[in-house]
Amino acid sequence: MRKILLNGIVFILVLSAKSQVYLSDPFSGKPYLAKSYEDIRGSAFLFDDWKVAHVTDKYGTAFLNVMLRFDAYANKFFYNHGDTTYEFVTVIKEVELFPSDGDTATKMIFKNGFAPSDKLTPDKFVQVLTEGKITSLKYI
Repeated sequence: MRKILLNGIVFILVLSAKSQVYLSDPFSGKPYLAKSYEDIRGSAFLFDDWKVAHVTDKYGTAFLNVMLRFDAYANKFFYNHGDTTYEFVTVIKEVELFPSDGDTATKMIFKNGFAPSDKLTPDKFVQVLTEGKITSLKYI
């Protein structure tokens, strides 16, 4: 009886340990299937090639040097890992995108959480042009 009880406890501990590892991985995604938009010409992406970026999620965890693309039509960021495009599963709060390769002085900052109008909801990303007493935003 003790062996069965002990095996049951060990089994439950192993399962809970595995789930903790899975839940503690905030930078996860699901493979992205490319969509074609009938009503736009050209690319829906802000840049055609992958750009280096720093990403911060809703928990404040920062991920550095992530290869990103921004779909301006869908207002979503996608990342590249192992030549596969992924959509973020976790909520992303801020992205610092470096448009020029090798130049980290020039950056574009995107944030969400602003809702100044009915068209712009808090989950939409906007480019932050200036921050301070007055914050200037650009909706792409």
